[in-house]
Amino acid sequence: MLETLASHPGLEEAAVVAIELARLGLLDAENMFPTYSGAPFRGSDTDRRNTLLISRVACLGKLEHNTIGFTGPLSKHLLGYQSMINTVRGSLRDLMEVTITQFFLSGGAERDRSDFTDLGLELPFLLSNDCGLGIAVKSYLDELVGASDRSSAEVKESVKERGATEWFPHSVEFAKNIDKAFVLWDAVCSPKFSFGPAIVVAILTSNQVYKGIKTAGRLVENARLFDEVNEWLEPLR
Repeated sequence: MLETLASHPGLEEAAVVAIELARLGLLDAENMFPTYSGAPFRGSDTDRRNTLLISRVACLGKLEHNTIGFTGPLSKHLLGYQSMINTVRGSLRDLMEVTITQFFLSGGAERDRSDFTDLGLELPFLLSNDCGLGIAVKSYLDELVGASDRSSAEVKESVKERGATEWFPHSVEFAKNIDKAFVLWDAVCSPKFSFGPAIVVAILTSNQVYKGIKTAGRLVENARLFDEVNEWLEPLR
């Protein structure tokens, strides 16, 4: 179990995928899709860079939304990044399936059973998600960095209210979705949080246990960037 996400079990898979993306050098603030619309556009170059990285992490989560189809702004840029997330998630799913198959072939698990379908459905990384939460976070930060007093509690509440009523009117508790995205950011990137022992993480990293980007060591080359972005984000939460 990922101990720091004990109260947010739906984010555990997202955190593991984020670490794998970082290990592969894919979780960064590089402009991978320069011809795609929908990238952050307000504030300084640093503001846009930081908003992009935080939004990419948020793409790993799920926006709680009424079951009427997505309603809100679009971002081809984040959709393009979501395709990369889905590719990595699919490779992790393949790894899980190969691992459990090896258990059965080697006699490490009971083979005379009738719950193979249930086992397959219970393995992680089965379903991909959309980038709705990433777009929500991008919209929130884009609007906030354009404000004269971006760290004001009143301004932040006003932006969240606008998000709930104008940009994502059919989201379920827009403000809580934004807070959830920041919980995911903390678990993945902040030195205040760390990963506890998890068998799936051990499999992914040859029996090393990740403690987030901050303590991943040489496995993540751009760890310093996350420190800078985390410091920038703190007054905007």
